[in-house]
Amino acid sequence: MIQALWTNNHSLEQLPYFGDSEVKAVVKSGSKPPVKSLSDFLLLPDADKKGMDRLNDEQKQEVLRVCNIIPHLRVTTALFVEEEEKDFLEGLEDALPPVDDTASAATGSIRGDQIFEQDLVTLRITMVRENVTQGDSAHPVYAPHFPKTVRESWWIVLSDKPFPDSSAKKGGEVNIHAFEKVTEQTREVVHEVRFMAPQRAGEYEMQLLILSDCYLGLDQTHAISFSVRPASELPEYAPHPEDVELDNEPTLFEQVLASNIDEESSDEEEDGDDDAPAPTSSAGKKGDSRPVVEDVDDSEEED
Repeated sequence: MIQALWTNNHSLEQLPYFGDSEVKAVVKSGSKPPVKSLSDFLLLPDADKKGMDRLNDEQKQEVLRVCNIIPHLRVTTALFVEEEEKDFLEGLEDALPPVDDTASAATGSIRGDQIFEQDLVTLRITMVRENVTQGDSAHPVYAPHFPKTVRESWWIVLSDKPFPDSSAKKGGEVNIHAFEKVTEQTREVVHEVRFMAPQRAGEYEMQLLILSDCYLGLDQTHAISFSVRPASELPEYAPHPEDVELDNEPTLFEQVLASNIDEESSDEEEDGDDDAPAPTSSAGKKGDSRPVVEDVDDSEEED
């Protein structure tokens, strides 16, 4: 829709002034490597781009200008397992066989690249627009037939590797582990998708698709291969001493229950003080501070 082309049109027809004759001239030019799609044409140096013999200088410059607008996307990937517990990681490193640092550096692996059964695995995808300078944003999509400005978007699809003859096995169905859209316009975009590792140890291969929603011929397919190790090889988890101490402390429910018991005990003590008998008012009794007045016999008063 954006490029006003049918899906069976050649992707080179997105370039200005390119029709059937120009496309045939490029495909049959004998270029090495051969040009089969728009992405192949973009990789060629400007001097080696064929199919423009019928164009004047101004038209040729327009074609080269558009070639610099269409994204030159370089994609790299890395698989790893994120662990938040430092002690767990240290114990894991001690228990596992040593890893060849030279091989790790060559493959670009990072810490945590050991995958075990049912781990939560992170696939980090780095997409670099090599035709965009650092600090700049991608140019709007070249779409002369579309009635409004369009910005680049990419769809990331992670699935199991399809069978060679998918129509004959499992009805052509594959498991999709991620289906996400990337709209960032910067030169370098880092996007992460997560999926659960298989339940059984072994060698696995997935398929990563990077799909453009605005250009034909720019889609990329990457194989994601990895090994899953048995969970039995994991070291026994040793909790941190501070976590063990927390188990000895009363729970929130126990604290609330103890607080209620203390309040009830305090109320009973106060009620006991209120029920105590009041001091007697009899004269001469201990605690009575009033003066004692003795009765005087009337006969003595007369005397």
